[in-house]
Amino acid sequence: MSRSVGRSLLLALICWCLATPLAAQDDAELGWSNRAELGYVATDGNAEASSLGLDATSTYAWPDRSLELRLAGLRADSTTVTRTAVGTPDNFSVNEESDTEVTAENYFAQLRFDRDLTDDFYVYGSGSWERDEFAGFDRRLTAVVGAGRVFFDVEDQRLFKADLGVTYVDQQDLVDAPGSDDGGSVGLRATSEWFRRLSPTTTVGMDLIVDLDLDDTSDLRLDDRLWVAVQMTEQLALKVSLRLKYDAEPSFESVPLTSPAGDLLDDSVFVQLDELDSIFNVALVVDF
Repeated sequence: MSRSVGRSLLLALICWCLATPLAAQDDAELGWSNRAELGYVATDGNAEASSLGLDATSTYAWPDRSLELRLAGLRADSTTVTRTAVGTPDNFSVNEESDTEVTAENYFAQLRFDRDLTDDFYVYGSGSWERDEFAGFDRRLTAVVGAGRVFFDVEDQRLFKADLGVTYVDQQDLVDAPGSDDGGSVGLRATSEWFRRLSPTTTVGMDLIVDLDLDDTSDLRLDDRLWVAVQMTEQLALKVSLRLKYDAEPSFESVPLTSPAGDLLDDSVFVQLDELDSIFNVALVVDF
């Protein structure tokens, strides 16, 4: 599919979303609702490391539509302490030098608009920005329009919905490797959201996103989040999640080249990054 045809299809879907008549809806919980997930781990002493994760979502709901703003970020630091001793075996002093390195960093922002057509069907549009230098890209801009269906929704007990949309992705890699294709591409996105309450305090769920680049069908991306939440109070919960991010065509990094003897050469080579990233997270969830 050419990019011009893809953009035309994207524009047509946007117009269809805006022009589609609405079905009458029952009153639901309207106005603002907010949720924040905060996870923090720190070690000090002989080993120094810290990680901070934040995922905040604000939603404004009308009787037949909703607007959602999501901001997320993850940063992990690790500190290496190098000790040296100066003096004699019987009389010496110890010097310490600390070197702090960022080992993981990811930032994400998304704005999404949903509009109900019936009790079961809806259309939506969203735009997002993401930066993940450890995955090899400085920015990824994504616009999506599509439609979906709610298969079942029992309030606070169980939910399953899925949607399919057309995407336009504009990605800027950190390394301009030969054969890499920065710039815009048209694709398809399939998403699903599922959860089920197992007990009055325990809920399990899965959020899945699958992206396919129609300009290069070998470029497939998956983002799968499996989670378990335990309710502690009406507003507080403890959530454990495992996120798996797969990219069939990951970005490249530039690696210094050395000779077989170990001498550093004035040259570098391009190496493709790993296809799979996994993130395990424990977070405190606050609803307000």
